[in-house]
Amino acid sequence: QVVSHIRSFCDYIVSIHFQKNQLEASKSLAAVGDMVWKYDVLPLDKFVLTMVMRNYDTPKARISFFIIQLLLLKDQEFRKRVNLFVKLVSPYYWLSEDSYLEHHEYLKTFPENFRFEGLARAIGEPLRGADSSPQPYLGNVCLRFLPAFDLLIHRMMEMMSVVGIEKSLVTILDHLGQLYKFHDQPVLFLYSTLHYYETTLVDHPHIKKKMVAAVINAQQQSRPKGWCLSAQFQSYLLRQEPAVANCWIPDLGYYTALLQKLVKTFSGQDGGFPELDWRFVEFSNCTDLAVHCTCLELLALPCNGDRVITDLLEAMISNVMNMSDEESVITWINAVASLLVMLPESYWGTLTNRIVDCIKAMGDEEEAENEQSSTSLPMADAEAKTVGRGITVKLLGWENSRKPVVNRWRICLTMARSFWHHSTIGQ
Repeated sequence: QVVSHIRSFCDYIVSIHFQKNQLEASKSLAAVGDMVWKYDVLPLDKFVLTMVMRNYDTPKARISFFIIQLLLLKDQEFRKRVNLFVKLVSPYYWLSEDSYLEHHEYLKTFPENFRFEGLARAIGEPLRGADSSPQPYLGNVCLRFLPAFDLLIHRMMEMMSVVGIEKSLVTILDHLGQLYKFHDQPVLFLYSTLHYYETTLVDHPHIKKKMVAAVINAQQQSRPKGWCLSAQFQSYLLRQEPAVANCWIPDLGYYTALLQKLVKTFSGQDGGFPELDWRFVEFSNCTDLAVHCTCLELLALPCNGDRVITDLLEAMISNVMNMSDEESVITWINAVASLLVMLPESYWGTLTNRIVDCIKAMGDEEEAENEQSSTSLPMADAEAKTVGRGITVKLLGWENSRKPVVNRWRICLTMARSFWHHSTIGQ
């Protein structure tokens, strides 16, 4: 019933702004701020979540997100709480002997109230003793806001076509992105967001850059250096570039270095991903972390999926063609296949086109070999057909590994087989 009342209240606030009554609108925003911070009547997380999950048409969507932005940023109350909480408290509270004291220091400045203490003070009857709210051991408005923050970002991405939403999203990430220091699944959040909204974000590379920078930079204070992204990509995040597509086009050396880190991790070597306490992170082992971090980086590049996978396959093929060890070749191919199955169809669909081109090229080569065999030496029809089939068999075997053109075909077909092996039924 409380949620139903909050929903009705949100509809009322939006309708006031939609009627363009400036005086009533400004009064309503001030009242909302007082209800949240002064009277402790309206929970911030529930109000934002209800506003975010409303059904929108274009004008009301802009109004709703404008109200949320004003409540979070223009009113300094929430920003003060976020800044102090990030400064005082470590996300790894189980490793700190003073974690309770750190959180208690924050609560002395901004106590948590759940029984309308502010309203009681306003009417001259403050609550005392057992009637007041006990302070939580670990929990506050900042931590409760995090799940609503995730949904707020997702809904703003869905409304990216609405004028002003994109700018509001950037502003919110700039001021509140540090709160992702306490997110329990930062890599999975970024990977899932970039994967699901890939078609929406393909024309907004600066939004991908801003979101990844906000989340990963917030985590850098408590994670070892280089725990997630490559050095080249971190340099890209630090660049101050205009909000246009293709502001950075990685070369093949970048993709080669990315694959080398992943292959080393697959082989049990030090690939650059640090060993973490797997009991308290979102992944169970270093290989799982490496695959998700690499996919996250590929999805965040300011290039379309076809360009990314084309260059990734070229980097893999150029390295594998110079290898004589079959086990190393298989490891590289499986590493790329493990990435492809974790990416959207607009990425791995490029592999299908490469397979088609490979099969056509193999057919042309077989026809050329058959014509050469029929004109050079006379042979029976059955023997000629055997030669054609034999070429195909040899192309798929390892005996032709020293022929560059044949090796490229064989790698492509082996890549397809590995991808189909790792993929799910839906793919």
